[in-house]
Amino acid sequence: MTIDSVPPTKNNTMALLGMIAGIIADVALLTACCMLPVVGQIFAIIFGIAALIFGFIGRKQIKESDGEEGGDGMALAALITGGIGVVLGLIGLILTLGVLGLAWADMM
Repeated sequence: MTIDSVPPTKNNTMALLGMIAGIIADVALLTACCMLPVVGQIFAIIFGIAALIFGFIGRKQIKESDGEEGGDGMALAALITGGIGVVLGLIGLILTLGVLGLAWADMM
């Protein structure tokens, strides 16, 4: 009785890095809500953009690998979390700077 083993596919590094960057972007958004508004929002935007780039590159590499690499779910997670980080980070930054601008104008 022999068991034919199929070697496990390795996960794409870009997909993994993108997913990590997306998670960091979303954690930075939580930080922006509670402690550091502008800094957290800027970090969310930067890491969100990185997650989008890594996610797109990772998905392309996975499709071109003909099944040798896995991690399409991680690349998709990178795209989703990165997109959330960029969009909500920009909205939060615009609102925060708008409120600060109005407060500064009232002080003058």
